[in-house]
Amino acid sequence: MGILRSFSCAVIVVVLSLVFTGTANAITVLMHGRNPAADFRDDSFVYSHLQTKYGSANVTYMQGSVAAPDGSSANGFDVVFISSTMASSATRNKYEDSTKGIVLGENALVSDDDVGNFMLSDAGGNQDATAATLGKTKITILDPSHPLAAGLSGEVTVFNTTPTDTYWWQFARGALAPGVTRIAASQLDVGTASVSTDYNASSEVDAGDYVYWRKGGTPLPNEVATSAANTPEDYTEWRRRFGNFSSLSPPDQQHAILAADVGARLWGDGETGRPATAPGRRVFMFLSDFGFFDLTADGVKLFDAAIDWAATTVPGSGSSVGAVPEPGCCSLAFVALLGGLGMRLRRAATI
Repeated sequence: MGILRSFSCAVIVVVLSLVFTGTANAITVLMHGRNPAADFRDDSFVYSHLQTKYGSANVTYMQGSVAAPDGSSANGFDVVFISSTMASSATRNKYEDSTKGIVLGENALVSDDDVGNFMLSDAGGNQDATAATLGKTKITILDPSHPLAAGLSGEVTVFNTTPTDTYWWQFARGALAPGVTRIAASQLDVGTASVSTDYNASSEVDAGDYVYWRKGGTPLPNEVATSAANTPEDYTEWRRRFGNFSSLSPPDQQHAILAADVGARLWGDGETGRPATAPGRRVFMFLSDFGFFDLTADGVKLFDAAIDWAATTVPGSGSSVGAVPEPGCCSLAFVALLGGLGMRLRRAATI
């Protein structure tokens, strides 16, 4: 009787440990898309993939426009994915100061030209069905040692397209904030970007811009601090960017994947909605409204790496908060424990 009771207790302990292992370590994801349901353009494919990868119970879809203005909709989640399918205004000024990890595919949120953006680069852009995107299926990994590179390097084919297919591409542009890491470059050719705080539009942030600001020119071209005004904040932002210029070749200015770790220096000034440092991990990706359904295996790897890395709570660790254990691992653990218990029972029976 005592042996049977011990066996029953052991089975219960094993089952409970497996259950808790599968739930406590799972990454929880909040996905924002355009419609009340994930049925606009590629949102359904992204949502389905996230559910398959992290478990349906750990992934929640929410229309971006109904997210709480103070970012509290992210409470209880490890990472927020912001789809490009919705207008940037749907989530602008909601998550830029959040300590949660953020992965975004909306170029209009990546830049420094509006309160409520993520302050990673000078500008953003997208291309759809143009000569710049025709037959473009690759990105170039620039930092293969970073976890966001997913073990890939050099030119990587991310779409299964034919030479006549086109997909929307999202990209960041121009000068990056000091703490932002450029993981991958776009191979599109869409020209150079303007330069933030280049007040005299000379394609360089230099002394001429200070003179323009000092003379009280209004509005200031390429202003990022005080829209349609000339204030001391504009001078502060000019000093921060002094020396930036736009004479780089287009591929050098088009960013496919960007990363900012916790505490990384951003373009913001520290005011509400303009973070000076990243309060949580930030990832910008090239994914746009169309294309997720046609990602290659490597393209999917890059997306998964972005979610995993952004969900990490320990800066610089490169590991996620915990992955859902593989079913095989759980089975092996269960068999091993039962085997050990069986040996104990046989030993007890011989006494």
